[in-house]
Amino acid sequence: RPHPTYRGLPPERMDGTIPLDQGLIGWAARERQPVRAGDVLADPRHLNWETNTRSEMAAPLVAGERAIGVINVESHSLDAFSGDDLRLLSTLAGQLATIFEKVRLDVALKAERDSLARRVAERTAELSLANAGLAKAARLKDEFLAGMSHELRTPLTAILGMAEILQEQVYGPLNEKQLKSARTIEESGQH
Repeated sequence: RPHPTYRGLPPERMDGTIPLDQGLIGWAARERQPVRAGDVLADPRHLNWETNTRSEMAAPLVAGERAIGVINVESHSLDAFSGDDLRLLSTLAGQLATIFEKVRLDVALKAERDSLARRVAERTAELSLANAGLAKAARLKDEFLAGMSHELRTPLTAILGMAEILQEQVYGPLNEKQLKSARTIEESGQH
């Protein structure tokens, strides 16, 4: 339903919206400056729609270097708004712009936090899988070493025992060269 003061809007604007690149509102947005018109019909920036509005003021909502919106006040009376009214509207517009920008930043920050939390969760899952793989590899290594140690220790114990028996000359006397060989076998086996 169209805004009641814009009964004469063209059909494409019957939803009551005003294009931000036209009229006093568009001028305030483009110039990022407040504007006041005591008689809108005499102001060339005003749209020539059939309207009961006679005076109007608009103040841009400026965030950084850009206008993010415009606050607009209209009256059916000529010269309804003073300079003080325009300053008050500008102050209100500044406060609204700050609030809107804070909300926008809060929404962006929440989205970034959500994205970061998602990436942390994904990375944690990847690291958990990698850790599980490393733990399995370590367990397999330990099992392999334990098996190899057992497989080596059994025949090595017999070899060391035989080297000791040979050095004690239980099976008969050995010459110096044979004793040296038996000691080398035992030292290498112990090592």
